[in-house]
Amino acid sequence: MVNSVQLLRAFAAFAVVLFHGRLLFSNEQREIADYWFSGGYVGVDIFFLISGFVMYLTTSDKSRPLPFLLKRLIRIVPMYYLCSFVFFIAGGGARPVGELITSLLFCPPAGQHQPPFLGYATLYVGWTLNYEMWFYLVFSLSLLCRKSRYPALLILLIAPILAVQTATGHYSLNPAKAAILPISCLALVSNPLLLEFPAGLLLGFIYKTGFKAKTAPAAGLLTAAIGFFLYRYIGNHFHGHGLLRAGLPAFILFLSLIIYEKSRPLPLPPFLAKLANASYSLYLIHPILVKEVAPRLKPVMSDMAVFVLYLVASLSLALLVHRVIEAPITAKLRRKLLPARRPSRRQAA
Repeated sequence: MVNSVQLLRAFAAFAVVLFHGRLLFSNEQREIADYWFSGGYVGVDIFFLISGFVMYLTTSDKSRPLPFLLKRLIRIVPMYYLCSFVFFIAGGGARPVGELITSLLFCPPAGQHQPPFLGYATLYVGWTLNYEMWFYLVFSLSLLCRKSRYPALLILLIAPILAVQTATGHYSLNPAKAAILPISCLALVSNPLLLEFPAGLLLGFIYKTGFKAKTAPAAGLLTAAIGFFLYRYIGNHFHGHGLLRAGLPAFILFLSLIIYEKSRPLPLPPFLAKLANASYSLYLIHPILVKEVAPRLKPVMSDMAVFVLYLVASLSLALLVHRVIEAPITAKLRRKLLPARRPSRRQAA
């Protein structure tokens, strides 16, 4: 595993936890929390870049569409369904059942909604998984083209964006400024937020090249990238999601990390490694705590105490759930549903 990716996974998940946790504060404390944590939504853009990067590193012209898609479904669906049902039940069934069904189908709610969120899923962070699943579906189709899979992928991803922008006469790379369409699924597949996935593929390509910088320049680049990222993060100067907004400093940070890691080993503390592995569980579990559990503690505890308890509970529960539920279920489903690798002729001999 690339340690740069693990570090970014851990940071991205925790940044989103802080972003939503800031809502537990009120009055002056809320202003302070907004200043420090309102840029945490950049975690979504980082996750999209990571998805493209990992797909580049883990597939080849011999990868087959169905096994690839099945692997992604095994990775995404069980935990998302479980947490969506828990969130729905914890809310006393206050949200419509139809909304839950569309969420489980990875479709935005019907109707016209503000992009790029396009209405929220029952488990509200699920809006990002709708984009992820569309990318995985398109990527699986591109695998049919073998050695031409990347040109095919770009065509499949970019064609709907260009078609809709041409038809509406509304051209923009800002996901929030995309045309508001009456068909929510069409609005999803034509949103320029999807361009962050090919940007991740580009990062994967750069990582796989033979380019290797010397340690000193790589360290200088990483220091500058971290400084630029923090400048945009603190006080939330990202101005929204998208490749030219939050995605740009995230891309530069990602690029500088992999360049540095190619120059010398990048240490990964054990706790961050565990947090990175549990990042998906953390991403899905924390909305339940921040929306359904933490507010019930506010009448008897200070905002700061509730916030700290929310952070500790989110991290602890995510690590536990990953170990006890997510990892075992994923491993079992892979054994049951994925075809066993056939041994090569040399191994058979």
